[in-house]
Amino acid sequence: MKLIKNIKNLFTDIEINSFSFVEKKPEDFWNFLKNQKHKGTYIYVNESKNNETDIDYVGKAGHYEDNERTVYDRAKLYFLSRRKYPDSPLNFDGKLEYKKFNSSYEKDDLILEKDNFKIITILIKKDKTISPELLESYVLNTLLKEYNHYPKFNNKI
Repeated sequence: MKLIKNIKNLFTDIEINSFSFVEKKPEDFWNFLKNQKHKGTYIYVNESKNNETDIDYVGKAGHYEDNERTVYDRAKLYFLSRRKYPDSPLNFDGKLEYKKFNSSYEKDDLILEKDNFKIITILIKKDKTISPELLESYVLNTLLKEYNHYPKFNNKI
């Protein structure tokens, strides 16, 4: 994705990771998330088209000032409970299902084929000049300006 390549070139001291369910199990998803131990930004992608307009949500974890909130702490809140759904974040039909967003959506809008889901995380390692808010704003503004796209689960600006 061109947007992610640009982020790699613009910002230093960040780590970019991604996870897709292709040939993976639900436990692999949770293991991936648990390793996202820094503040930063996370992006949920519906890869059915494989371009920037497939980005469904951009979120942030942590604040500019020192904060213990990590991408794992925030990102896990959007998925089904592991107590209720043993294959969480997959529902009983084997599809990925988001639990919540700040906006109201029909249940069908929150479900997608598991192989179409991808999460991209941008972790801020130590650089105090980069904040999760800055990264989130950069991604959202770039999507709007360069791709005329605003993620459907983000509140409109």
